[in-house]
Amino acid sequence: FDVASMVADAAEGIEPSVAQAAIMRQDRLALMGHTLATRRKKWLEAKAASGIEKRMGEDLAQYLGEDESAKRVSSMMESAREGYPVVGRGDSKPTKSSVVVNITRSKTNAAEARLADMLLPTDDQNWGIKPTPVPELTAALSSHNPLPVDANGQAIQTPVTDAQGNGQAGPDGQPVLRPATEADLAQVKLETATTACDAMSLEIQDQLEECSYNTEARIVVHTAAVLGTGILKGPIVTNQVRRAWTQKGSAWVMELIVEKKPATVSVSPWNVVVDPACGQYPRNGSGMFEVRYLPERGIRELAKQPGYDKDALLRVIEEGPKDERDYVGAHELAHRQKM
Repeated sequence: FDVASMVADAAEGIEPSVAQAAIMRQDRLALMGHTLATRRKKWLEAKAASGIEKRMGEDLAQYLGEDESAKRVSSMMESAREGYPVVGRGDSKPTKSSVVVNITRSKTNAAEARLADMLLPTDDQNWGIKPTPVPELTAALSSHNPLPVDANGQAIQTPVTDAQGNGQAGPDGQPVLRPATEADLAQVKLETATTACDAMSLEIQDQLEECSYNTEARIVVHTAAVLGTGILKGPIVTNQVRRAWTQKGSAWVMELIVEKKPATVSVSPWNVVVDPACGQYPRNGSGMFEVRYLPERGIRELAKQPGYDKDALLRVIEEGPKDERDYVGAHELAHRQKM
């Protein structure tokens, strides 16, 4: 431990145990950050060596209709922009231009549109929830055994209904009652579960519309059609600010209310690095890294969410952006604008 800092803390009236705990926490976080950085570097090297980025780059070039001559011209222009001299062979001769008919884009777009129509219909939902079938509850629906008596020793009564579910009244105008059975209790439980599912369906639909679920899912379908892989991440927690007017005395005051809302976002395969030991199934690996590009405002928004170290985020803002080549592959930097 840093004795000098602990002495300074003691002079300011801070208990040594509190300062010691803070130092230990910072040491653990630093060790964890170093471990994750080392693991990320190894996984990036494994991703580059696997040839996945090369294949995705070839798929993207095929979709864009780039032939070999176009690639050479593009490479020459990039070298010129970087300031490197462009030197050709001494025996090189001018060649005629060639016309490349791009049939890959039209076929890919047609398959993408068909897949999107099947997975993301515009006039219906591609999901649904319903009560979980419980064997005991299903069996109880046909049981006519009476329910146990209540605490007062009285039999539990239920109104007599017709086939349409309408209650029946006696000569005195009062509803006709009969002893409740296990089937009646099971029916009440089933109706309660169905009502809860309907209410939750409306809540889920509202949340999906707020986070533009269909738009993000269509981006995933497009990425999968072009590159062969699409990634959809969620649900994640986001901050949403809502304006509300409240009355305080005789005046109305506008307040900003921050709410935690779930969201689902698409992730570019170029920005994801998985454990190379997972094989063909990422879930079998020990984790994955995702590269996210956030402006300063986005980093400040993270500080408002639980689970983030505010002091560390402030240091990130002070240090500024780093070299992107430390976090993504070379092919990702070359093809990001094309996507």
